[in-house]
Amino acid sequence: MRLLALTFALSMAAAPALAAPGLTLNGVPIDGARDQRFENATVVIDAAGAVHITARGYAVRGAPAQGPAGLATAPAAAVAGVAVAGVAAGGATPGGPTAAAPAAAEPRPAAEGKLALRYFLATEQTQPDGTQYDVEVFINASWIRVIRSADPQVVLEITRFLRPGANKVTLAASKRLAGVDRRSHSKDVTLRVVIGEGNVGGDHVMIDAPLVVMTRTAAEVDDRTEEFTVEAR
Repeated sequence: MRLLALTFALSMAAAPALAAPGLTLNGVPIDGARDQRFENATVVIDAAGAVHITARGYAVRGAPAQGPAGLATAPAAAVAGVAVAGVAAGGATPGGPTAAAPAAAEPRPAAEGKLALRYFLATEQTQPDGTQYDVEVFINASWIRVIRSADPQVVLEITRFLRPGANKVTLAASKRLAGVDRRSHSKDVTLRVVIGEGNVGGDHVMIDAPLVVMTRTAAEVDDRTEEFTVEAR
């Protein structure tokens, strides 16, 4: 499954603050959007006259950034390694596949001081770029970053993107085979993405309560999207 991207240009003439009512798609302002059509969408007009469109599978590209530059691609801190407790290699995922991923928006950090625990995302590969899978990460319908098979190990604290209680985490894996040779057909060549409760000790991160696990192998060729619910505390 591929996310559809909605690209729009903001009018430079509209320099002052946007006047209400406005237009949003999946919570992201798209007042500059023109000539668009949405399938299987829900439209709500609120009391102020603003129009809110909810459409699964659509991603907003080109909207004004709502967070610091580089937030979606840079780890919060450099760490030398990561340890994951309680997950066997190729372990089962604690959630099931879904037909579509939520639309991507800019990350919106949760209010600081709300969560007592810290949460981390980490990757493990048996062979660098062996699976040729890229994985896009979404939290509560906000695009966080893409994990590329060619990347070195990724370790990222995601506490700021979570809110107390239930959070929706979506991992969308896409096989990268266009124009390149397939590097492996082995099911033993894996890419694993783990999200869970953890802590930092020195220059290492320990994930001691894995909550989300996705494993893709070089033997697989299909794209897959998996959706999980994470109860943040």
